[in-house]
Amino acid sequence: PAEGPSTVPLIVVCILLGFPEGVELCVEKGADVNLVYSGPLRLPDQTVVTDCTSKVPLLRLALSVRGPSQCEIVQHLLAGRVRCKTVQLLRKKYRE
Repeated sequence: PAEGPSTVPLIVVCILLGFPEGVELCVEKGADVNLVYSGPLRLPDQTVVTDCTSKVPLLRLALSVRGPSQCEIVQHLLAGRVRCKTVQLLRKKYRE
């Protein structure tokens, strides 16, 4: 049987599109900034991984955005009160 289209939260779509105004609006309207994402992900070397088996926090997804919108998107997510544990784990990972 064919499955229907997958549902992706609007905040995730805005992050993937590099649309900071959309992320800001989602956060203002109460979107959960502590969601995890398990879809395609752009790596630092610009390759795209499509078969993600692990889930990444939205903050990690925002860090995969390239260009000037990355900073704004991250700021909006942090303003939405990302868990401290998420920030600490990402700091540790990027220091390695």
